[in-house]
Amino acid sequence: MSRSRRGTLSAAGVTLCAGLLMGTLAACGDDSGGSGGIADKSAKEISDAAQQALLDAKSLRMAMSGGTGTDGPESFDLHVDQDGNCSGSFEMGSGKGSFDILKRGDKVWIKADQDFWKAMGGPQGGAVAKLLGDKYLVGDANDPQMSDLSSSCNLKELQKEMKEDDSSDDLKKGGKSSVDGQETITIESTEKDDKSTVDVATKGEPYPLKIVSDENGKKETVLLSDFDEPVTSETPPAGETVDIKELQKQQP
Repeated sequence: MSRSRRGTLSAAGVTLCAGLLMGTLAACGDDSGGSGGIADKSAKEISDAAQQALLDAKSLRMAMSGGTGTDGPESFDLHVDQDGNCSGSFEMGSGKGSFDILKRGDKVWIKADQDFWKAMGGPQGGAVAKLLGDKYLVGDANDPQMSDLSSSCNLKELQKEMKEDDSSDDLKKGGKSSVDGQETITIESTEKDDKSTVDVATKGEPYPLKIVSDENGKKETVLLSDFDEPVTSETPPAGETVDIKELQKQQP
């Protein structure tokens, strides 16, 4: 599996990070400010509080849809924590297939369809797909051929990039709404042809629950949930896995 092919998976993390930051949750510092509920605060105060809530989250679930499938996935659903554990699935786009990922500690499991292995494996992709069948590929997260596959599991790195981002935009406070039955307040950001909105929870922690980015008419949506909920600890049994080292021995 060539590094250039595997590198496409890193774009999943980049896509997500861009969706979370995108100028709407600019790093303005933690300033929840004043008394009263979050819905009564200014757009900047709501944005700051939502960003801080993300920075404090020990784990969260992210579901993105509307991606182009060019520099990243078309969609994904991923549960990640600060320890680097994750569980989720990715749809890479037309002809690029899909895959499930599970990471616990230093081990990573990947289960993908034939289109994915053929698209990501280069000339050897077809042989890899045949050897694996419907089994998981398992390997060390630090293995050069697995590290990019698990790069999207790094919640701490995403939070670090958010904290270091120094961008800022004029924000506008929108109306009240709801996401999956949870009451929210919307904040909006517009820059040239790019518009983004964030729905922030008004009860409990001010978590951002829905982020929509509209760039030149192309809309991408990220839903966030399951904050501080544990990532599954269940891993595939040995009979359903193929170790990457064994796979490498069988490749020409």
